[in-house]
Order: sequence, then C-alpha cells, then structure tokens
Amino acid sequence: MCVRKLIIGLLVSFAAATWLCWNGQGIAYYLNEQFVAIDALYYLTGLSIAGFLFYLLGAYFLFCLFKRRGKLTPVLAVIVVIYSIGAVLSSYFALFVTAMWWG
Repeated sequence: MCVRKLIIGLLVSFAAATWLCWNGQGIAYYLNEQFVAIDALYYLTGLSIAGFLFYLLGAYFLFCLFKRRGKLTPVLAVIVVIYSIGAVLSSYFALFVTAMWWG
C-alpha cells in the first residue's frame, strides 16, 4: 500500500470513529425513529462497537505506516500522539454513555 493511501485511510477511520463515538446517542435516536423501532440502546451499543473497530482499523493503518517508514519521524510521532489521545478520550466517552444507558 502506498503511504498516501495509508494516511487517507487513517484520517477517514479516525474521523468516522470519532463521529460515531461522540454522536452515537443522536444517531441511535435517529435510527430508532427512521428505521426498525427497536430500543435505541441496541443501536447505541452497535455504534459504540463500530467506533471502537474503526479506531482499531486506524491503529492498523498506523502500524503499516510505521512499518513502511521504518523509523519514527517527527511527523509520525505527532500523528501517533494525536491519534492516541483522541482515540482514548472518544472511546472512554462512548463507553461511559453506553454504560449509563445500560444502567
């Protein structure tokens, strides 16, 4: 895979995961109203899991990018730090919201 595709994949997966984790509650209500009328809790759980999986996909892209570069460049180090902080905060928020919904 070329480096440009890895970076684009990383950015898309990071944006999708962050959007799913931070807006999962609103998306769950929307899906409940517009599609199958099951409890929105199940939609929220599925969206949170999808967000976690997108973060794992992004981590895989980071690993491939690091493997292709061979060393940790300053730009790659900044990307890793930003990705790690954003992924941890968003994942904990989604986990907290989902846990509060489950009671």
